[in-house]
Amino acid sequence: MECLRNGIIVLVLRLRAPRAFVAQSVVSDVCCMAFLQTLQSSLLRYNSPVTSNRDEYFSCARDLVLAQFQLADQELTQRLWQDVADRNLDVDRIIHLMYRCRFHDDNEALKEADDAFIAHGRQHTSHANGMKVGVFEHC
Repeated sequence: MECLRNGIIVLVLRLRAPRAFVAQSVVSDVCCMAFLQTLQSSLLRYNSPVTSNRDEYFSCARDLVLAQFQLADQELTQRLWQDVADRNLDVDRIIHLMYRCRFHDDNEALKEADDAFIAHGRQHTSHANGMKVGVFEHC
């Protein structure tokens, strides 16, 4: 039976071993299995940069929708747009998420809107034409 202990694979042979050794071996095997399961679950939770980047855009779009459309708070909206500029996020992408998605709490709906934006590219946008857009012009 294999067990991972301190980075070294140890083979435990249980042929005619005393009971105390077998009991100790079983306990160490359980500890090793717990370690391997923890390691496996940690590896399975890997978030790619694309996913975390997308989550950042979704979060900004949700915050802006709340501040701009639901609360109608101009000061908060301006601060959020400034945050978008400070992070160097794509303003057109956020605007697309704000206006092309009906349900901003639904990740799947946001993902579909974002995929549509990425698939169609940025046609005739201010950034593509080389014009610099002010942060607060979108408020």
